[in-house]
Amino acid sequence: MKVRYASIFRSHLHNIFSVSFLVVINLFLSAVSFFTQIKIANNLGKENFGLLAYGLAIAAYGTIFIRYGLDRTMVRDLVHDESLSGPIIGASLLLRYGLLAVFIVSLLVWKVAFSVSHEFTWGLFLIIISNSLISMDLQPVYDSCRQINRHAMYNLIQRLLYFILVWFTILFFRDFLSILWISIFMLASVCLYLYMQHRWIRSRIAFDVFCRSSFLYVPKLLRSNYLIFIASFATAFLVNFNQILLKNHCGTIELGGYAAAWQIAYVAVLLMGQVARVGNPAMARITKPGCSMSQQVSFLIKYMGVMVIAVLPVVAICVAFPELIFKLLFQPEYYSHAKMLPYLGCFFVLYATGWVAGQYLLSSNNEKAYFISCFFISIASVISCVILIPKYKSAGAIYALIISYVVANAINWFQVIRKLKNERLANG
Repeated sequence: MKVRYASIFRSHLHNIFSVSFLVVINLFLSAVSFFTQIKIANNLGKENFGLLAYGLAIAAYGTIFIRYGLDRTMVRDLVHDESLSGPIIGASLLLRYGLLAVFIVSLLVWKVAFSVSHEFTWGLFLIIISNSLISMDLQPVYDSCRQINRHAMYNLIQRLLYFILVWFTILFFRDFLSILWISIFMLASVCLYLYMQHRWIRSRIAFDVFCRSSFLYVPKLLRSNYLIFIASFATAFLVNFNQILLKNHCGTIELGGYAAAWQIAYVAVLLMGQVARVGNPAMARITKPGCSMSQQVSFLIKYMGVMVIAVLPVVAICVAFPELIFKLLFQPEYYSHAKMLPYLGCFFVLYATGWVAGQYLLSSNNEKAYFISCFFISIASVISCVILIPKYKSAGAIYALIISYVVANAINWFQVIRKLKNERLANG
């Protein structure tokens, strides 16, 4: 038995080291990011912090538009067919450059022709652009090449630069801290981040963005990813649509309180994200042809268990000490939103289990099933938000989120179980 456990440990040593490295770095980043966001919230005030959250919610849709679902399928494609790495990388960047240009032009038209000038400032415009630029990263390439730790170091440098600039302003020029300066700091750090990771990949993998093979591969990406692209927009309704609706119905002050509660939520989401970065390539490998149903089921159970365990500490804190957390961290104007934290704790568990199911559907080339799930989930989200937010405000946004993820889990896991059963029948 000891020999067996030792063998299992050695076979997973690389994954254990990667997860440990990511956890250490991201615990540090989470702590610094958490207190930085709290400081920004207290300095800007509830209304301006709500406006910042509004910009980030719009940027989330920009990121989805530019990525065109590649963040969900590129690891799988690179793992399943390593010989096409060059064309895949080149074509993915070429496609994203085009979509980025379309998004920036559309945003400019909206700002100049349709927006309310005192709300859609140039600072908010740059917040949206700088966060949307993250979609040009090459994280899937690093993940598929098992260079997760190197990518994590680039992320560390980027975040540290941003934190240093923000804290320098807070400590020495406190009155100058504004959405405009925050957006400039974000833009500078993101540009450095993209430069570092693109430069290293170019030195290791031969690809050309504007060569013939990249142009020829773009139509394949457009065809193979359009369902995931639409599904990604549908999925975004689960987390971001309620913020936009909350702002339009209840104003930026109410959204500011909701965004303050979400600062605790981001810690849990970040922890799940680091587990998923190791789990995503492993999921792609376990769903390759030749892997048995029993191997897949075993992996899903273990993966889901690790995801839930990763968020349990944050869940416990949110459920047990909501008022204390807000009194320790925020100004009195935010205290009334402490009641949201226990509900967020329930949401984390639903989010963790749903993440695993969604990854499995994508890795096993079940784009159609994933699309159908996201379509019905987005409908549930929109209906819940429209009914609950006008009546219950920020609490209604949380209720809608939980309802949507209950529906998401039910549909996604039904699809997973059905796929596994069909595979068992096909194999006799």
